[in-house]
Amino acid sequence: MQVVQNPDIITSAKIIERLNDRIFKAELPNGKLIHVHFSKSDESELKIEIGDIVKVKMNPFDFSRGRIIPS
Repeated sequence: MQVVQNPDIITSAKIIERLNDRIFKAELPNGKLIHVHFSKSDESELKIEIGDIVKVKMNPFDFSRGRIIPS
């Protein structure tokens, strides 16, 4: 039996609120609000401010969260 992997979804999002050091609330182009974070390895490279547009990688099984990826 062959297992089909679902690819991650990459989209843009606008940062609207900082929830803590690594988690932000962001708005997708369709208006949906999600929580986004960045990995610890990217932490020193990313300086994110409210209003920034970022690239987000989302898993197709959970559309309420995403990971910020460097652009």
